[in-house]
Amino acid sequence: MTLVYLGIAWMAGIALAAWLTPPPGLLGLAALIPLAGFLLWRESARARLLSICGLALLLGAGRYLLAQPHFDDRSLATYNL
Repeated sequence: MTLVYLGIAWMAGIALAAWLTPPPGLLGLAALIPLAGFLLWRESARARLLSICGLALLLGAGRYLLAQPHFDDRSLATYNL
């Protein structure tokens, strides 16, 4: 069941990044929150799962943002109709 939760968090991160388009630096900064939660509540299985799901959400959003193509004047794709 853990893999289902992680997959849902990953896909939710992709959907949120497509909808909000946050800057990548903000995602890196926001990743400190789940990491801190993971380190502070290591004994609780539920808190660990929630922290890892939060991290998966942010990693999914970051992956989506990094996979977007960036075209400039020198790109051949700029001239496609």
